[in-house]
Amino acid sequence: DETKKYYRILFRPGYAVQARELTQLQTSIQDQIKKFGNHIFQDGSVVVGGEQFFEAGLTAVTILTTYASGAAVIDLSLLDGQTIIGSTSESEAFVKKTITGTNNFTLIVKQTVGDGLQAGEEFTWTNENTTYTGVIGSTTPFSDCMLFSVKSGVFYVNGHFVYTDAQSVVVDPTSNTSSWHLGFVVNESVKTSDDDETLLDVAQGYPNYAAPGADRYYIDLQLTSKTPAAEVDSFIELARVENGQYIVKNPNT
Repeated sequence: DETKKYYRILFRPGYAVQARELTQLQTSIQDQIKKFGNHIFQDGSVVVGGEQFFEAGLTAVTILTTYASGAAVIDLSLLDGQTIIGSTSESEAFVKKTITGTNNFTLIVKQTVGDGLQAGEEFTWTNENTTYTGVIGSTTPFSDCMLFSVKSGVFYVNGHFVYTDAQSVVVDPTSNTSSWHLGFVVNESVKTSDDDETLLDVAQGYPNYAAPGADRYYIDLQLTSKTPAAEVDSFIELARVENGQYIVKNPNT
């Protein structure tokens, strides 16, 4: 309660330290950081790293969920960041992102060599010296799409300087002329040692399951695209797409 005008917790010898006092100590310091941060930054401001990239000239390719032999379901992790080569067209494309569908998978690719992949053709890719074969869908498997990416970095969010890993989100998998808002959904929660065993106390170098220790306040930023009319809780806007045109917020505070 800032109206009480307390700015330090003064511990005294001979008196027990209360758990609530340790929590209030953190809250008091965080409040001071937030007041300064709000004076300098806007919510969503980039503090360190966090470069943003928008790509509209990409293609969404629908592929079958099984390998060409049909023996097993394709592991999409083997395709992410790989170059696929059409067996018939001999065209090449770099896979920027993979999407799991109900009856098929979708690859977000950038054409690199040739005139383009063909519907129904087999394609190959190599991962860790092993070559795999997949099949492109035979019925309208291609569409224009847009992709928005953010590199790892620190963003100012709700009074905190929050780290996020590199992320990318498919803005629109069927068009590159639509309008969207791009940004983070802020997820806040409390994590316990049941969620993360590294929160356990350590005894002789190993987690001590008899000493769970304190919980942690957790913030996670999830990169998201939403339509202009959609209402999304805890959404912080980074940029916009208007009729396919990328409009970035001023990156400087």
